[in-house]
Amino acid sequence: SAIFGWVLLISIVIAIPDMTEAAKQGDQVFNWTLTSVLPKPLRNLLLGGIVVAQYLCGLATLTSASRMLFAFARDGGLPCSGLLRRVNPANQTPSVAIWAAGVGAVLFTLFISYTTIAAISTVFLYISYCLPIALGFWSHGKSWTQMGPWQLGVWYKPLAIVSVLGCLFLLFIGVQPPNEIALKVVGGLLLAQAVVWWGWERRRFKGPPEIKP
Repeated sequence: SAIFGWVLLISIVIAIPDMTEAAKQGDQVFNWTLTSVLPKPLRNLLLGGIVVAQYLCGLATLTSASRMLFAFARDGGLPCSGLLRRVNPANQTPSVAIWAAGVGAVLFTLFISYTTIAAISTVFLYISYCLPIALGFWSHGKSWTQMGPWQLGVWYKPLAIVSVLGCLFLLFIGVQPPNEIALKVVGGLLLAQAVVWWGWERRRFKGPPEIKP
């Protein structure tokens, strides 16, 4: 899907008939380009395919988000974990977690534009990539001494530094205009998480349960 996305993006850029005029379109440049270069039947067919693809991507995202929400709640790692980890006895699905993820996503779209949501999601995605690398760099050779069967050896720390710096650069790009509100949203959510963790969850949550062999 990532390769298809890059191919589509490159194709749209190549198809733009006039870069100066395209710059005037703002966030409508995609629709303007399709209208300018494609006949209406083919354009509608392509837009229909994009709608289906967006629906399937959204469904996959909801599935992933609700599964992670349930998994964290199952281990007691979230507020209201007792409710979020409930499994519907009829269909054996974490229905509360699914509805919570779905309603949260809908509420998010009511207050923030689509392009900004994309920027915020990308920023958080790269933060999720960066955090394990940064934490691994910090604990490598200290509390983390037993490595797996495949490892980078002496190259781990240099590559970890490059990865974290690259991630910070991408985060910087992700909050530039017209998506500067992404910085406020990401900063506000991180601050809220810190307050919840240090104010309450740190004393309540003692870590995931140990699975005894």
